[in-house]
Amino acid sequence: MNLTLSEAIALLTFTGGILLWVIHSMIEPLKVLLDRTVQALNRLDTTLKEERERREAIGLRLQAVDSRSKSNSHRLDVLEEQQRKCLTG
Repeated sequence: MNLTLSEAIALLTFTGGILLWVIHSMIEPLKVLLDRTVQALNRLDTTLKEERERREAIGLRLQAVDSRSKSNSHRLDVLEEQQRKCLTG
């Protein structure tokens, strides 16, 4: 079996084409999976950012409620003291 240069080039080109097709067939599903994973991670990042902002807002509201509670407790203490003074004296 004696191959000429042109036959060898044709055989190598055909083999390379088949190899390229096989590699492409294997990589394409992985690219799709990777793209879906990236999209899911982006959505997760957005969700986590929104959740973080929501928790910060809840924390600020809780601080405000706590502050009002302390202020109201102080007012009640003052009123109770005034009531005691009125009743005793």
